[in-house]
Amino acid sequence: MSQTTMKKIILIACVFISLTAFSQSRYSRGPSFKEFGMGVGAFWPALDYYNERTGYEFNQGLSSQLYGNIALNSIIGVRLGVGYNYINGTQQVTSEWAEETSIGIMPLNAELLFNYGVGGRSGSQKFSRSAFTPNFYIGGGGGYDFLFIKYSTPTGGNQNNVGATFSYHALLGVQFPIGPMKLGLEGQYIFGSYSQAFVLNNGSESAEVVSINGPKAFVTIAYPLNSISSHSRSSYGRRRTYHSKRYKRGGLFKALFRSNRPRRR
Repeated sequence: MSQTTMKKIILIACVFISLTAFSQSRYSRGPSFKEFGMGVGAFWPALDYYNERTGYEFNQGLSSQLYGNIALNSIIGVRLGVGYNYINGTQQVTSEWAEETSIGIMPLNAELLFNYGVGGRSGSQKFSRSAFTPNFYIGGGGGYDFLFIKYSTPTGGNQNNVGATFSYHALLGVQFPIGPMKLGLEGQYIFGSYSQAFVLNNGSESAEVVSINGPKAFVTIAYPLNSISSHSRSSYGRRRTYHSKRYKRGGLFKALFRSNRPRRR
């Protein structure tokens, strides 16, 4: 399945879930800044050109992110963030000669999230009486990635290249309340690539496409700010409760429960 097909599937799924969630949450309040947080974890990009056509061996990539979450209603949210990924690899040309390449990727991301809270009013009753109230979320987004590529040799022949590209990703995660904070796990799958010029042995240049497709895994911690209500303050759609006045002993109450005993004269 091609990357274009996968992007179309993610886009269609996001639109469908958005319409469904919006139709089920029409009584919810408007946007509010929900939380900010961070995540640290690992990244496993494909880097197919390096792995298949050169002798490079890359270490496991490191990944981090900082983000803010804006709640549009009780189900749908928008997350904006910035991250940094670092991957380092070496190529052992001879026993005395090794080349090193490090790749830094700094994405500026915008994501659409769909939340399901377990427990409470809208969640499962299984956890409603306990403090174990996880929040599950799923979504997707895209980003503009800044690239920082450094090439170095033992003789000091260093090269620093910069560039940029677009990427897309799908994600899912879960959060657990731990005191005033939220601790969670999140997984992403990245779809993206960039073009880089390589100098061949004969001195000519060749433009190659390097794939950064691959999974990410994070441990996240977030600080929630404003919580949003699942119902609006408008009277539309609310249940009305009518209260009757207390009957005093007299009037209708007296007429219904009057005594049949004869009065004393």
